[in-house]
Amino acid sequence: MVESFDDDAVSLGSCGVSDDDIVEGESVTLEATVSNDNGPGAVVLVGFYANGSLLDTVEVDVSGGGSEGVELDVVFDDPGEVDVTVAFESVSEL
Repeated sequence: MVESFDDDAVSLGSCGVSDDDIVEGESVTLEATVSNDNGPGAVVLVGFYANGSLLDTVEVDVSGGGSEGVELDVVFDDPGEVDVTVAFESVSEL
């Protein structure tokens, strides 16, 4: 079990998709930026979701005063619109 700590300095910045025209069966990259506004360095777990279901998580180390980009390559096999969301949790100090 991962225990989180209270770190208000960590925030989720920009999020996006590498291509607005996603072709069924082709890879697309989901992107997010995690920032740390001068708090202690933090290990952050970033979760990428499609239509409310977790696709995968990526762990990233973010130093105090820094920011880190996070990417996840996925393939959507079904046609139609997909609602992609990103969430994060600071899991420990560096």
